[in-house]
Amino acid sequence: MYLSPSTGHGMNSLTKKKKLTDKQEAFLKHYFDVDCPQTFSNGRQSAIKAGYSINSYEWIITSMRDEIVERAKLEFAATSPKAVRRIVDSMEAPHNEDEPLGRTELRFKAAQDILDRAGITKKQEMSVETKNLHAVVILPQKTQHEEGQIYNPDGRSS
Repeated sequence: MYLSPSTGHGMNSLTKKKKLTDKQEAFLKHYFDVDCPQTFSNGRQSAIKAGYSINSYEWIITSMRDEIVERAKLEFAATSPKAVRRIVDSMEAPHNEDEPLGRTELRFKAAQDILDRAGITKKQEMSVETKNLHAVVILPQKTQHEEGQIYNPDGRSS
């Protein structure tokens, strides 16, 4: 599933952050196209399909890292309604004797993971509070010691 920025749905927030070239948009389109197993999640093949040279895919992935992460987050968000439906269905459906219990549990966990990654369920936030105490220590005035008289904690003479 690919959400097109040209339709005004889904990916427009990505192009507002950084104006992408036609080649960059084509790369992202191929890289996230789940219907094309040749290019889906394959940086080299996606780069070639987008018109880049065969050896430039590592540079493209590195330079477009933020856009790739943003697109992945949007894909999770787009998939979250399906995940919600899967969780509700698994809660309401009677156990099917033909389907192993592990498979149902696995589907439930996968749906839950999608929702977690989309930021819909589990949010881990940490609040750190500190109290800084400032203290002033007043020491007695230094006294003049006789020459040769040096404090030695071991008690040995110097």
